[in-house]
Amino acid sequence: MESKSELRKKYRDLLSSSKNRIFRSESKDDSGAIIDHDGVSGNQNPLLVERLKVFFSSQGGTWVAYHALAGEPDLGDLFAQSPTVQWAFPRIEDDELQYYLPVGRAEMVRNALGILEPDPQQARRLEDREIEGFIIPGLAFDENGYRLGRGRGFYDRSLARMQKLNQKYLKIGVAFDWQIHNQNLPIEPFDIPMDRVFTDLREVDCCLRHLNSMTTVAPFQKKEKTK
Repeated sequence: MESKSELRKKYRDLLSSSKNRIFRSESKDDSGAIIDHDGVSGNQNPLLVERLKVFFSSQGGTWVAYHALAGEPDLGDLFAQSPTVQWAFPRIEDDELQYYLPVGRAEMVRNALGILEPDPQQARRLEDREIEGFIIPGLAFDENGYRLGRGRGFYDRSLARMQKLNQKYLKIGVAFDWQIHNQNLPIEPFDIPMDRVFTDLREVDCCLRHLNSMTTVAPFQKKEKTK
């Protein structure tokens, strides 16, 4: 099995070759109709956004999302067309992710890594318990929901912090379909899987896969008394 560092290099190279490209491709939607993506830029994909819109039409509350780096799925149209959801965004503070609720894009500033973050002077910092769920990008995912990140551990630490609250929250991974690794990713004790992963071509219910992979325990049977 390839190591995490080897896989990171592999997927970074793939992302580097794909960013700023214009793709011409065809895929099928859920009805089987062919959709032509001619002229769609590398980090925009209407099919992925439409799948997420359907999911979030039944959601509410405050969700943490992200502003896309080069090569990551751009979800700007989702944020503008999900009226039942408040969108918060992460900010790196002391090597941890903190979450802020901005009013508009004007309250976003670029950090030293080039990532758009909320301006803490103009946005409200959230308590972790206010968060209903997360949309999280990655270099790659497997079908069990495990994520290959960029190696800084920001989301790992953040999700571990959320787990200590003992409250339910959802973790949604998003990627282009070619970022679904065709084998199990290497995992470590601190890795926390997504509940679902959405791509432009499918939705993977990782919780269902985990349930199906659990070993079935035979029911307890009383032993007959021996004579």
